[in-house]
Amino acid sequence: MFQKGISGNPGGRPRGSKNKATTEVRERLRDFCSNNWPRFERDFKQLQPLERAQLFERLLKFVVPVMKETDLSLTMEKLTDSQLDQLVERIMNTNEEPEGD
Repeated sequence: MFQKGISGNPGGRPRGSKNKATTEVRERLRDFCSNNWPRFERDFKQLQPLERAQLFERLLKFVVPVMKETDLSLTMEKLTDSQLDQLVERIMNTNEEPEGD
């Protein structure tokens, strides 16, 4: 068993460097998509609205980072009674006109 931080292959790929095979595959995929973009657009327009929305949603994850779900229960448990009162007050007043800052 190796110790933490010590590689079994000290002459291997340096930490943080790009994997050449992955880089090449990404470049080929990018070129393929670029070269076939007009066809992709035509095919996309021929899909039914639901299929178009589903494909759009699947592709979005490659462009927009996925947001992590936030567990507020742990944070709420750590608040003092005074902090909870302030939070409730702020929520109750969200529909009111904001005062000048």
